[in-house]
Amino acid sequence: MRVLIVHHGQLPGGDAPVTGGALRAWNHGQALIRAGHEAHFLHREQDGPGGFSSQPDLARRAAALNPDRVICLQIEDAPALDQLNCPVALDLYAPRLIEAPHQGRLTEVATQTLCALSAADVFLVSNPRQGYAWLGVLSLALSTETMGADPTHIEAVPIPLTV
Repeated sequence: MRVLIVHHGQLPGGDAPVTGGALRAWNHGQALIRAGHEAHFLHREQDGPGGFSSQPDLARRAAALNPDRVICLQIEDAPALDQLNCPVALDLYAPRLIEAPHQGRLTEVATQTLCALSAADVFLVSNPRQGYAWLGVLSLALSTETMGADPTHIEAVPIPLTV
């Protein structure tokens, strides 16, 4: 199976520091490769050569890879993946809605989150407690006419202790 992993940041292996999202993307990829799948990574242009420059560019590049499945690690990228003919898993590892008020970005992040939830088919969290924290938001998205999130499709994918 060909799986596309969309993330921000540089993956481990170079001289640059690694962000949490890039490390989580790399761990997803390593697990998929060990299970016999084909993992392809796609990052932002600002994170290195060969990255996507905009949401339309992400949609075009993702479609060109013709993945069987997609894992998206950033809420703002999920809507660009909605038109692919495959399931999209949105990794909700980051507590964006908790961080947003402290950054003065609650309205923006709440809107991005609802749009992302409607674009995804399944939701990944790092542990069951995090899944419980997202249940209310997923239920809200499900109850909104324009959203299609299903709160029963949450899967816990632990964060490994070692790289």
